[in-house]
Amino acid sequence: MEGLMAHVDTEQTDRDMLRLLPTPEPLPGSMYHRPVRHDVLVDEIEIGLNDRGWEVNKFLVSLSKDYMKMFGVFHLNATRHIDGLPTDLVSRTQHEGRGFMVGFRSGNDQSMALSGVAGSSVFVCDNMMFNGDMFIFSKKHTTNTNIKHMVAAGLDQLPIELTKTENDIWAMSAQQLTLDEARLETFRAFETGRVAAPKYMLPVWETYRDATNDNAPEINGSKGNRWGLHNAFTRVFSHGHDGKEENQYSSVTPMSNSNKFKSTIKLGKFFSS
Repeated sequence: MEGLMAHVDTEQTDRDMLRLLPTPEPLPGSMYHRPVRHDVLVDEIEIGLNDRGWEVNKFLVSLSKDYMKMFGVFHLNATRHIDGLPTDLVSRTQHEGRGFMVGFRSGNDQSMALSGVAGSSVFVCDNMMFNGDMFIFSKKHTTNTNIKHMVAAGLDQLPIELTKTENDIWAMSAQQLTLDEARLETFRAFETGRVAAPKYMLPVWETYRDATNDNAPEINGSKGNRWGLHNAFTRVFSHGHDGKEENQYSSVTPMSNSNKFKSTIKLGKFFSS
């Protein structure tokens, strides 16, 4: 994920491609499965966002190779007052260089229900914070699914989830860390939180330790607290790592789309716990 990066079994695409896809068929033998076109679902989510006062300034989407699973992120601007979202929260978030976003995933093969996650994006590098709590728009696509109502039910939860995300970020910013404490937290995130493959552990620590305004401005300004450490994780997830020290971790490539989506959610759960 510039926000979304392609996984080995997913490909980043765009809305025009979604419109060209054939209409998915119900699964063989299923009496109730009624898949929803990806473009129809995306359009309905954007309409729902616009109706609630959100402006989409960027949309990123990725599909599985069989086109059945979709992962997407809407980067958002609050164009007017958003019901349930405190005005001072909006202004403070903008002042601190972050924007709101919502991520979602959906499967037309009944592998997963349409679900979303609230998030915040750091302007300087598109680092992401997901609060870790997935909210369900509705059940899996079945005969009686009403897309408009299904999407509305999820989006009505968004202000609550975004407020929680920002409160988590402010709490992390207030939690000071020494370098030794940050190293221990990095270890705990991988060993007990299982946020990602172990190969990312040393690159995360090195990125945090060596952050400067030139190579990692979103970390350097808050190096010394948990929010800076969180950004070290998401920087490595998004951009990979070219280590200065010769070892097996010296060059780690950016994380794949679906792995990044999952890992960023796990990271949010670990840091907000």
